[in-house]
Amino acid sequence: MVSGTDGILSEARWLLDADLIPNSNSATRAIGYRNFIIIQTIILDFFFIRILCTLLYHVMEYLLVCREQGGSSSPREFYNFLTEFQKASR
Repeated sequence: MVSGTDGILSEARWLLDADLIPNSNSATRAIGYRNFIIIQTIILDFFFIRILCTLLYHVMEYLLVCREQGGSSSPREFYNFLTEFQKASR
């Protein structure tokens, strides 16, 4: 993303070598936009993974309680699980 032949530094160097000034035309403005989209995608992926891990934690915790009780749970335990699951998924 940053270095290498397809990285932002290589692209910026190529544009400067072509005597293009930063933010002077669509090609130089596209660099910032493209990297904004890449960074935004990484951040969204991080939050999505974090949410999935939290949901998985609640499911595993509930199933562990069920196992400890011979494979069942009370309506109250299920309601508590469902409440926590809904909080985590918002």
